[in-house]
Amino acid sequence: MNKRFIKNIGLSLGVLLTAGTIDGMPMQEPVHVEAATVYATTEALNLRAGASITNKVLVKIPKGRAVKVISHGKTWSKVTYGSKTGYVNARYLKKAAASAKEEKFKAKQFTTTAATPLYSKTTSGKKALVTIPKGKVVTSTTKLSGYYKVVYAGKTGWVTASRVKDYKPASPAQAKFLSKADSLKLLTTPTFVNDSRKVFEAKNEYGLQFVNAYLIGATEAAKQDYLFVIGEYDSNKLSAMTFVMNRYHKYPFAQKNGVQALELGLSGFFGRGTKETDQLVKLVKENMTFTDEKLVNLTIGGRKGYIVVNRSTIDVIFDYDGELPTIRQ
Repeated sequence: MNKRFIKNIGLSLGVLLTAGTIDGMPMQEPVHVEAATVYATTEALNLRAGASITNKVLVKIPKGRAVKVISHGKTWSKVTYGSKTGYVNARYLKKAAASAKEEKFKAKQFTTTAATPLYSKTTSGKKALVTIPKGKVVTSTTKLSGYYKVVYAGKTGWVTASRVKDYKPASPAQAKFLSKADSLKLLTTPTFVNDSRKVFEAKNEYGLQFVNAYLIGATEAAKQDYLFVIGEYDSNKLSAMTFVMNRYHKYPFAQKNGVQALELGLSGFFGRGTKETDQLVKLVKENMTFTDEKLVNLTIGGRKGYIVVNRSTIDVIFDYDGELPTIRQ
């Protein structure tokens, strides 16, 4: 091997391995100009004052740092790093990935699946502003690089998308109907406030069980023959309650007792003092003065039913063993 070849190999190695920081080939060359583009360094590089290893090192650029390329050559690239502009080995630059763009969407609620840091940003160097406990509901309108932007405890930041899931509010629990036995006991125990007679009495007719509230305050005949309120049971519970409007209007002196029976009778569905009973009593009283017959769809405590208003009665009907009857006006 001749001495000239050995000398050339030594020179090349010296150029590439100077002080552990890469330069490039020791030559100046023409460059082509392109719009300034962001690249990242794949190794630690010397930023030199000119396109040659003989030029002064302005600064050493660590691996993985972003630089803005002004012009490219096969060996040297002119770049800006921080406030300095110079030349680096073009071989050890790669085009940086385009910056992710924020995705905007209609406000959406999420719930955290674990204790989740609320980060100050989505990029390196992010700091946890606060930890959001598991199961908390947060709202977001922005997504960026696998993070959602949310506000929690008065702080705005970013949570990892993998640590939240779509929030689905729990369906409101359905109110429980009173059992048939409990309803019968409730209705047939009290007496009228101005009479020792029980408000409701239980009766069995034609294979069906009823509770009847008699008219109080009329003649003896009327006490037995005219009913204000009639409740009908299915196999498990009270399913319908009828308020007899024509009898209510016929005996004004007994109307106070009629309202007492109405309020107690309606409590046979959901119990006394419940919000469902209060709502039901309010709806029925609103329909006691009417000009037109009508069918009112009813949903109380998650239970569906009807209020049927006609010239002589107001009927409150909830499902019969899970199925509503077909009602025609």
